[in-house]
Amino acid sequence: MSYDKTHTEDDCDKCLRTVGKINLHKLSFIYKDYNDKIHPELHNGYRQYYVCSKCLAKDERIKQNR
Repeated sequence: MSYDKTHTEDDCDKCLRTVGKINLHKLSFIYKDYNDKIHPELHNGYRQYYVCSKCLAKDERIKQNR
């Protein structure tokens, strides 16, 4: 997921809505994306992404239905 320069730390990384940094939740995994210039690199191209409550709930429902 590479983002353009309009993406801010207040935006959900999944739906891209602006919800405020305090309302974002850390995903339980990290992505490897060398092209991402917005999120800080943790190590060797890996980056931590954050999602809003709605996207987090949606992902949890998908996991439960597997």
